[in-house]
Amino acid sequence: NTTMVTSSSAASLAMPLAAEEPVCAEQAMTQQSSARQEEPRAWDAVLVLYSQFFHVDLQHRLVELSERAAGRGSLLLNDPRRLFEMQDRRWLLRKLRERGFPQPHFLECSREGGLDPALEEYSDHIIIGGERLNKPFVEKPVDRRDRNIYVYFAKDSGGGRALVSTRESGDVDCIFRFEASSRVRHEGSFVYQEYTQSDGLIVRA
Repeated sequence: NTTMVTSSSAASLAMPLAAEEPVCAEQAMTQQSSARQEEPRAWDAVLVLYSQFFHVDLQHRLVELSERAAGRGSLLLNDPRRLFEMQDRRWLLRKLRERGFPQPHFLECSREGGLDPALEEYSDHIIIGGERLNKPFVEKPVDRRDRNIYVYFAKDSGGGRALVSTRESGDVDCIFRFEASSRVRHEGSFVYQEYTQSDGLIVRA
């Protein structure tokens, strides 16, 4: 059996468990076709890695290919459906809460599908759906790929908000910018989390 690349960007691979010699991704990219091929081969195992370039149609195609490969006896090393669901911060936070992992208190503000959540904004807190969250808090877009994150401060501590934008690649790792405005964003869907003070300690995972 050979290594499979299930997208042209080599974001999905099936590793050959029975191959006598290892096959690297570069070789696989030249040997195998993309996720648009009609029939999956009899691969030993399928591993799907996430790529920001996966559009919706390709996501569905990868799920379909993985399930069909499993039906032919291939070992699925991960669940591509979960891989795509994890890009929604709300889904990930709910799963962590369901499994009892400690985390800062958070509120969801979802505006998809024409929803207009009841959001009340005050100088030192916000209220969403009747639940209150005091400043300072963090505002994160629900799409994990959107890294434009703001921290909001209460008026008695100076007010305003700070943009904390991180990048996965490029020359700039982080962008910090303070703004006098303390109004939350009213377009798009967000997760609001209690801001945990760290005394200057930066933790990356």
